Amino acid sequence: MASEILLITNKTDALETSLDIVAEYVTKNYGVKINTASDLGMDRNGNQIFARFSPHKMIIEICNGLDEHRKRFTIAHEIGHVILHGSFLINPVSEIDLSINNFNDYILDEDAIKRTEIQANIFAAHLLMPKRIFLIKAVETAVSLDYKPKGDYLIYIDEQPCNLNNFIILTRQLSFIFNVSRQAIEYHLKSFEGLIKDDRKYNWRYN
Repeated sequence: MASEILLITNKTDALETSLDIVAEYVTKNYGVKINTASDLGMDRNGNQIFARFSPHKMIIEICNGLDEHRKRFTIAHEIGHVILHGSFLINPVSEIDLSINNFNDYILDEDAIKRTEIQANIFAAHLLMPKRIFLIKAVETAVSLDYKPKGDYLIYIDEQPCNLNNFIILTRQLSFIFNVSRQAIEYHLKSFEGLIKDDRKYNWRYN
């Protein structure tokens, strides 16, 4: 579905997806407007609310003050809900919700919410990092960093400083190209079979 939106808006080969163009398409075809200057406060658990899709108002509200990467992914995520899920999502999306960990405030059951959040995240990833051009740039960047394939994988990560440093550079460069976070880049890289093998034994924190 994300690729169809990009095709319709003539952006399949763009390095950075123009969310303004996509938003215009969503407003024209779905009647949903996006307000990026909303102060949405906190949810009942004290988590910051990043966004809210209100079908009865036909509006997506995005919390002000988000950094550019978070803002872009949140907008793309909410557009995914509009296109994929329609009117049954009526409650706010918080930081915890985007991590698929908290479903208490929703009218759907936990499994259904997990599916919708995963689907919206996948939609956002493919909208912001279209498959063909993303793979081209990922391979080009990996080759430029002199990555040596390991088995069936082009990119290999473990705790060795040289491999960690190369991966940091790789994700930074792709983050700059597609204007998304390094964490989003890593998740998207791992969604392609045979592209990356991660043998790190410890959780990685992004600065």
